[in-house]
Amino acid sequence: MKRFGTLGWLVLSSGIVAGCPRGETGSATPATVDWRDRTLPVEARVRGFLDEFVPQRAALDRDANLASWAATNASSEEESAREYARKAELELAWRRLHADRERFAALQEFRESESLTDPLLRRQVELLYLTFLPNQIPDELMRRITDLSNEIEQTFNAHRAQFEGAEVSDNDLRKILQTETDSNRRRAAWEALKQIGPVVADRVRELARLRNQAAQAVGYPDYWQMMMAAQELPPDEVLALFDQVHEQTEEPYSTEKAQLDATLAERYGVTVGGLRPWHCADPFCQSAPQATDVDLDRYFANPDPEAPDGSNLVALAEKFYAGFGMDVAPILARSDLYERPFKEQHAYCTDIDRAGDVRMLLNLKSNSDWADTILHELGHAVYFVYTDQTELPYLLREMHTMSTEAIAELMGGMTKNARWLQELVGVPPEEAETVAAATQLEARLQKLIFARWSLVMLHFERALYADPEQDLDTLWWDLVERYQKVTRPEGRSAPDWATKIHVATVPVYYHNYLMGEMMAAQILEAVAREVYGGAPVEEVIFYGKPEAGRFLIDRIFRRGHVVRWDDLIVEATGEPLGPRAFVEQLR
Repeated sequence: MKRFGTLGWLVLSSGIVAGCPRGETGSATPATVDWRDRTLPVEARVRGFLDEFVPQRAALDRDANLASWAATNASSEEESAREYARKAELELAWRRLHADRERFAALQEFRESESLTDPLLRRQVELLYLTFLPNQIPDELMRRITDLSNEIEQTFNAHRAQFEGAEVSDNDLRKILQTETDSNRRRAAWEALKQIGPVVADRVRELARLRNQAAQAVGYPDYWQMMMAAQELPPDEVLALFDQVHEQTEEPYSTEKAQLDATLAERYGVTVGGLRPWHCADPFCQSAPQATDVDLDRYFANPDPEAPDGSNLVALAEKFYAGFGMDVAPILARSDLYERPFKEQHAYCTDIDRAGDVRMLLNLKSNSDWADTILHELGHAVYFVYTDQTELPYLLREMHTMSTEAIAELMGGMTKNARWLQELVGVPPEEAETVAAATQLEARLQKLIFARWSLVMLHFERALYADPEQDLDTLWWDLVERYQKVTRPEGRSAPDWATKIHVATVPVYYHNYLMGEMMAAQILEAVAREVYGGAPVEEVIFYGKPEAGRFLIDRIFRRGHVVRWDDLIVEATGEPLGPRAFVEQLR
């Protein structure tokens, strides 16, 4: 599952990784200025503040990121328990560092000062303020949130569903949803993927209550509102943007879904009215099923039956990124690539130290989904690496989650590009036309289906934190039926909402994926215009175009978090974020 965890171990962080910091302007500076001395100029005090604070923050970042890495890579129940306990303690220490009330008061003062004119200093103050704000809560509440979140995450990681009398992985069950034609067996696999729900639901609801208490302690009505503010996202503007997506995708989604439903009904031997969520290609109906007779998985099959499943994708990814000037071999060498018991079953990328230690957790299989995933996560990785290599201050060697998701979606989406498939996986010329038509349809379906799924997640999380006591089981299916037009199973009464790991462990994050898709569409247009001489966006595959890689590095990666996300988008693409390019590329 590629759509997970680039926020790393703590969503409240304005920076998720760490390292041996430079001074706030990029050069080592001794901490000689007392930031508490109000007789000094404000900018001198800010520099003194950063010189004292950043080394502490960087050390905790690095330790916490390493602990998170160890916890999600456990190989036994005992190791998992030990590493999660360490992870929880380091997260708590990190949050306590940002709970310091004296420092928070100073940040408020610096933020309001008209004398703070240096743009890099002002930006660092703003990002720190947004990180400190959610942590101005009682220590006991902070510990309860941290411990419960880690407990739920550990439960997800250790869980293996029971299916047909055996313990199986999520990968095994997802394969059934992708290949099985018997509806009864599909339903059993889908229900097995939902077994985790009742195990964690009560704890996830309690975690939502605790998060709301934290938000209310710092003046927000609920956690959703607070986290949108912490991400510099005006809630009303985001909701309006998603309403536009809803409106502009309604007709094409309804049309495509009607055609897809007819195909699926014939494939599975049911009526269109008999289609249910287990007839989707994944447990949440968030991915496009195979809509044609073209099997893209066969182009990603491992040619070496003796090699680890998915190992061919590592070589493919390295070749692709090298083709536009990005060396990902060191990243792959540091990563954990294949599935095993107790290891987290999803996928993520993390920057351990903001000094180049970037790594990924994957559970590779030789199929098109995992090809998409490895390219997606490497999109995050190269963004981290090329930001780390700048002379930016430590606190600005990060990026908004939306912009890193944009790059990741752009890279993963290449696996649905016919020209890319011909160049990178060797689709034979005689199959090129058929494959081109199939990939064009699959790319269109994927974007439409994921856009509608993202509407479910946005509105569910908003409603969850507005009222955690409501009937969430019914709310979930109401939203699924409204936005995805997927019929709920008759008589089902289960906390299916709790089976989506993001709700518990990566909260108020999912909107960044769809906003990232919109940004990716605008970046694609800009690259087509400026690097490919105005060619159609379908011609943009990056491979063989080092100047396309340079565009990404210079326009986006090296900017780090110097400016807000909305300014970065205008700088990189020439227009504000909107659904125009995304919707046009669906045609």
